[in-house]
Amino acid sequence: MAERSVINLQDYDISPENGFLPHEDPVKIIPFRAYIEWELVKFGKNLPDFINDNKIRTECHALHLLPEDSINKWNKKQMEYARMVYAFGASAFIHGQELPAVYVPEPLAKPLYLLSKALNKPPILSYDSYVLHNWRRKDPTKPIEVDNLEIIQGFLGTPDESWFILIHVNIEKEAAVLIKAIVDAVMAAEENNLIRLILALMAMGNTLFKMVRIFERMGEHAFPETYHNTRKWIMSYGNVVFENVKELNNEPQSERGQTGAQSSIIPSVVACLNIIHKETGMTNHLLDMQKYMPEGHRRFIKDIEARSKVREFVLTHSDSLLIEAYNHSVYGLYNFRKTHLDHATRFIHNQTTNPVGTGGTPFMEWLSQLLTETLEHIISTEWA
Repeated sequence: MAERSVINLQDYDISPENGFLPHEDPVKIIPFRAYIEWELVKFGKNLPDFINDNKIRTECHALHLLPEDSINKWNKKQMEYARMVYAFGASAFIHGQELPAVYVPEPLAKPLYLLSKALNKPPILSYDSYVLHNWRRKDPTKPIEVDNLEIIQGFLGTPDESWFILIHVNIEKEAAVLIKAIVDAVMAAEENNLIRLILALMAMGNTLFKMVRIFERMGEHAFPETYHNTRKWIMSYGNVVFENVKELNNEPQSERGQTGAQSSIIPSVVACLNIIHKETGMTNHLLDMQKYMPEGHRRFIKDIEARSKVREFVLTHSDSLLIEAYNHSVYGLYNFRKTHLDHATRFIHNQTTNPVGTGGTPFMEWLSQLLTETLEHIISTEWA
């Protein structure tokens, strides 16, 4: 990236209006050109019933195999929808009984692999399918806000499952302002524009606190006592064979489960503010999570990280208002992470003896470490 070149969000497949959510609302179904497409839509719609009736593995085996040329007939939005349904189906098949399955049957395995390859994503239900592409507006004329949303695909069809997903959608929508502020902050530091940087950092902090207020609505319709019913379906899988996918040579595959660590929001903030975390298993895990993000979003994080001189600019200029604005953003980040830890404690840690998160990590220990290290980046007013 050339020095001081304009950062164009569209180059990273980021929407100025919707942030990391898609530019246009996701499709709810794909067009019925053939029986197999109608069957896929029907499968997604009936997935909660298959799970509740303990028929999920039978129904997955009964699916007809999608012809490979079908994918070429779909646009990107339709491919995202189809991949989402197949990914939900694969996770339901694997986790649908007390003992996880050790394979994914061919009618799910082949299209999930091919669609994931076409979209440059791992073949598992990741955050982008679970959240970013899994919503529709009840009223198309009203904003993308949790009270005006419903999910397209779920495992159980329960209100708390939907609410859990849609709170994250609303947070992602709010983050559109944050992303633009990140770009402004990076550009301002390069241009030696103190006023622009102060305004950008204040906008970052304000938006992070607004995101926290949305996050705090989680408990309105999602409850710690029932979250385990949702959580089991989004766990990681290990040593699973994708049946008859020749490119994988019947070699067992292992992938991380869907987790908020696969959202691009906080890594972008960390990159912009030049937050440095001690290298541990946690930091390696967070880097690994980026491979589950859409390709453009991954590039955005890496480019912001390589380009941002925000903290250096703040320390060099020693301006009290600038330091206050930078600390406001750091406190916003801290507050968001603290809210995340509070939710993880209530919804997971206090409800289960399993210390491992859906992404396969000792989340309580690691989230606490993130909090401590975030606060260490507060700049003393003695610099001013």
